[in-house]
Amino acid sequence: MRSLRWFVSLPCILVFGALGCDYGAEALHVVSPDKYTANGNDKGMVAGASLLSPSESKKYLDHDLTDGWEVVLVVIENKGSEMLLIQNHDFTLSASEGKTVHAVEWTAPYRMYENDVASDSVLLGVAASGEQSANEDMAHDWSRKSWPEQFMLKPSQRRGSLVFFPHLAGTPPYFIHVEAAGAKTNATTSVDLQLSQAKK
Repeated sequence: MRSLRWFVSLPCILVFGALGCDYGAEALHVVSPDKYTANGNDKGMVAGASLLSPSESKKYLDHDLTDGWEVVLVVIENKGSEMLLIQNHDFTLSASEGKTVHAVEWTAPYRMYENDVASDSVLLGVAASGEQSANEDMAHDWSRKSWPEQFMLKPSQRRGSLVFFPHLAGTPPYFIHVEAAGAKTNATTSVDLQLSQAKK
């Protein structure tokens, strides 16, 4: 992983030197879940999803993650009367032949794309404050844009966030499983959405 991190950091060093690289991702563009091609509903939970393309990954995360990760924008709206508990580890992504991967925390891909400040400082003799600042900005942004480990979705509330999966070595189309549980009744509601956007 260090070689990949070095590859990601190298342009920062060559271009900006001691100033490091600025983090420049844009805000997520989130619309009503029923506006996505992949959408469904169950017991008051309405969900929509879209698999990020390389350009979208670059736009929203400042890096193209699509060679090693699958990143899905998932929008969920609670149209029921009960709060819904949504847990990141309940998201799964499956290929058409049945291969399945489970969601991971945003920190897993982040560790591969953060600037290796210590190595850059020691090997090239550059000040690392700019790269450290870019790392902090990226960590804050990725954390804010991702579905947290647990989230309580109130009635009439809508949230759109990113879900990160390890690379799925399977045949498209891909299907994402979206699941929630009633905060009081513990009743499970779920939908399986076919992601129509091509990976490449």
